[in-house]
Amino acid sequence: MNKQEAFMNKKLRLEPAMNGSLSGYTFAVKDVFAIHGEKTSAGHPECLRTHPENTATAPAIERLLRSGAALTGTTISDELMYSLHGDNVHYGMPVNPADPEAIPGGSSSGSASAAASGSVDAALGTDTGGSVRVPSSYCGLYGIRPTHGAVSLEGVVPLAPSFDTVGWMSRDPEVLQQVGEALLPAGEEETPYRTIWWEEEAWADYADEYKQTLGRVFSAVQAQAETLNENRLAEDSLAEWAEVFRLHQAVEIGEMHREWIREHKPTFGPGVRDRFSFATDTRRQNYPHIFEKRKQMQDEVQRRLGKDTVMVIPTVPGPAPKIQSGEDDIQAVRKRTMQLTCIAGIGGLPQVTIPVERPGKAPLSISIIAGRHDDRRLLSFVQHVVRHLQNTDL
Repeated sequence: MNKQEAFMNKKLRLEPAMNGSLSGYTFAVKDVFAIHGEKTSAGHPECLRTHPENTATAPAIERLLRSGAALTGTTISDELMYSLHGDNVHYGMPVNPADPEAIPGGSSSGSASAAASGSVDAALGTDTGGSVRVPSSYCGLYGIRPTHGAVSLEGVVPLAPSFDTVGWMSRDPEVLQQVGEALLPAGEEETPYRTIWWEEEAWADYADEYKQTLGRVFSAVQAQAETLNENRLAEDSLAEWAEVFRLHQAVEIGEMHREWIREHKPTFGPGVRDRFSFATDTRRQNYPHIFEKRKQMQDEVQRRLGKDTVMVIPTVPGPAPKIQSGEDDIQAVRKRTMQLTCIAGIGGLPQVTIPVERPGKAPLSISIIAGRHDDRRLLSFVQHVVRHLQNTDL
């Protein structure tokens, strides 16, 4: 696999529209965001060829420019955002700065690579099935998938609209929160959470070695609340949640991209090709039960989170897979990853990834999930966790 730098267009620069809370900061954006006068590739040259120049800039970019940040380039995306790997058969694989021998994770791979390398202070990506959370974990970044609909998707190439979100990543948790203050709607008073929910099934297959590494973070999270609960979300298994996500997403992807794919016959790489083939053949009427099942799942997870609980899970099953991993191993990791990322995806919930460094080894991470529209409160909670860790180091 050909390794590339993170940027699609490093020459592009937009200066801040005014001074603000992000003055002095730089950011990059995944090449799925509209920029006035530019074309968007969405990770595929055929998309670049067949779509006109954008006539406006995505509101998410405009908000950061108005907050004082400077845009310094667009970054590589996996092909039409339908991957968690980070490779692109047309544009290459961005380097994972945390472990150059490992994949960066996708589909916001370029944004994660740019942020992790220090090229920018923050980077925008999109997250439908884990495309901010996974590369954040693999590249050792703080990252957030916000509540569905909390940040405008106007001017963003869609994948599966009822799951798509605009997310962002940074090496610095304070920058992650500051970007959130620029992008997120005003929230309620940021009162503490009372209960930490360790989702039992999510941790069941997580290696003991990795749990030991995360021990200090576990303690810091637990210190922020009064009560610890350990129980399961799903009566049957998270595998069923992942299957509902997979089918529901495929229906929407087929509806969004079927006609364009049939007209232009784009070439896709392995994995992505198979998923698009399935999605283009998948019809809403073939899976009527999926939509009601998703609604039941949404209601259940929101009911159990309420306003006083956060769920803690591994972001991904472990460190980033090595580039030379076999296809069977990659697919096994993808399957297990989707059982973790589908929780926030189905629920439309905010989820923040907290990285954990391992000197000489690829990083690990944990994720914290809160109730809908609790994004600002969740970001504040993460700040308290980080400060607790810093204080214990003194």
